[in-house]
Amino acid sequence: MNLSVLIPTHACKREVIGPFTNLNQTNASAPSTKLIETIISNIEDHLSEISLNFIIGLDHKTDVGLSNQYLENLKKLESHNIRVTSVNTQYSDRVMTTVTATKNFLNLISMCETNTFLLWEHDWVFTKPIDNTKLDIEKLGIEMLRFNQSSNKTHHDEETIFQDEIGVRTTLFSNNPFITSKKVWSRRRTDGRGDPRSRRENINRKQLFASC
Repeated sequence: MNLSVLIPTHACKREVIGPFTNLNQTNASAPSTKLIETIISNIEDHLSEISLNFIIGLDHKTDVGLSNQYLENLKKLESHNIRVTSVNTQYSDRVMTTVTATKNFLNLISMCETNTFLLWEHDWVFTKPIDNTKLDIEKLGIEMLRFNQSSNKTHHDEETIFQDEIGVRTTLFSNNPFITSKKVWSRRRTDGRGDPRSRRENINRKQLFASC
């Protein structure tokens, strides 16, 4: 099994709507790459039976020194199985973080060269052993496998959880770490249906209990 690991990250961001409007937020680890290195090592240790390549995507603010230094340091991590990319905007332009984060995510997907990918935000680690044989979603016949951090119970009124021969299934998308088929996201981008999180019925998902 070949798997791309997509790691979105940022050095700084500022909300422009909602209760945290104008609150400056900084990635406490930037410009150091120690956190990213820890994540990569953790994934390699837990998914040791899978061929992995990593793509780190920075939501980059070109007019912020911290972000520039962070990008420079991230590029030093590049190797035969680690690539670094960025989506560039200016902090002073006050672009909504949800817009730039989405562009960063979609850019990462566009660089993915494998059939499946693992989305892994920059502040997660595995805390329990993982049976690597249960992660091949193509063999399982599902399009998304998500890793939750708590018990298998519904978290939203519209969510349905049920058990079948494959495992615990859920009707909801989650931005917790997940493995998914690239073709699902390519389809969502080209068919005009918008945010796949609103299309509950269209993705066959499985939830893996308390893995990270």
